[in-house]
Amino acid sequence: MAIDAAQRVSAALTDVGLSPGSTLLLVGTNPLQYTVFWFAAQISGLQTILMNPEYPADLITGLIGEVGAAAVASESGSIAAGDGHQIDYSAVLSGAVSVDGVLRTGDRRGDWGTDRDPLDIATLMYTSGTSGKPKLCAQSHRYLLEIGQYVADTFCLSPADVVYAPLPLFHINPLGYGLMGALCGLSDFATSPRFSASRFWATVAEHHATVLILHGPRFRSCSRIRPSRAHTVRALFFANEELLTRFRIPLGVTGYGSTEFGGLTHTRLRRHGERLSIPEGMTALPGGGGPGPRRRRMVPHR
Repeated sequence: MAIDAAQRVSAALTDVGLSPGSTLLLVGTNPLQYTVFWFAAQISGLQTILMNPEYPADLITGLIGEVGAAAVASESGSIAAGDGHQIDYSAVLSGAVSVDGVLRTGDRRGDWGTDRDPLDIATLMYTSGTSGKPKLCAQSHRYLLEIGQYVADTFCLSPADVVYAPLPLFHINPLGYGLMGALCGLSDFATSPRFSASRFWATVAEHHATVLILHGPRFRSCSRIRPSRAHTVRALFFANEELLTRFRIPLGVTGYGSTEFGGLTHTRLRRHGERLSIPEGMTALPGGGGPGPRRRRMVPHR
C-alpha cells in the first residue's frame, strides 16, 4: 500500500512540474505520512532537503529563501513556500497530496525511480556546525543505498527482523542506519512520532522489534527503565558491554561516523559476555570496508 501511494504521489508531483533535479524542502519528523512522502520524492528524482520543524520560524523562513526550493512540503501545508509550490502531504497514504490548495493524485507508474543515476543527489540534511546556521550535507542515491547495505550486512538483517529507530528521520542515524538498513535487509521498519523514554520498552514490545537503532545518550535515558516483560531484541546500535549485559541483548554494534563522511567510518561488533582486549578501531570491519571513503585498515602489531 505504501509503495503504491508513493508512486501515485510521485506522479502528482511530476504533473505539477517538479522534474528530476528540482529541489523540494520537506519539513516534518516521523509519521508514516512523512516516510511515504519522502519515498515519493525519491521516486520523482527530487533533491529533498530534510528540515527540523522545531527550528525557529525566522530560521525556517531564511533557510527556505536561501535554497530557492521549487516546493515546500509539510504535514499541515502551512509553511510558506516563497515562489515555490506549497504542499500538504497529510493525505499521502491515500495516494494524494494537496498542492497549492488543490488535492491531486496521479497514475501509478511502476517503473518510476529506476532510472536515477547513482550519483544524483537524493537527500540533503542539515548538520549542526560549531557556529553559525545549520549547514547542508548532500547525499546521493549511492550514498544511501551503500550505507543501508552496509548496515544490513553488519546486523545480518532479514525479512524476519523488525528494525526500530525512533529518532527524527531528518538525521542520518534513523534514516540511513534504520530505514535504509531495513530496506536493504528486506526487513520491517518501525519508528515513533516522538521519542519517549518512559514508553520506549513498551513500544519495542508492541512492534516485536529485533534490532534497535539509537545513539548513546538516548538509550542511556531508556536504560533507567526495565522492560516489563521479555523482549525480542537481538541487536543494538549504539551499545556497550554494560547495556548488553543489563538487558541481555546478544549483539551490540559500536561505531563512529558523520553525515558528511559517508554516514559510518567504522563499526565494531560486541557480544554479550565478551571481553575485548583490542582497542577500538583496531579490528577488521565486518563485511569489508564501510560505506564511506576508502581507508587503510588498522590491525594489531604482532
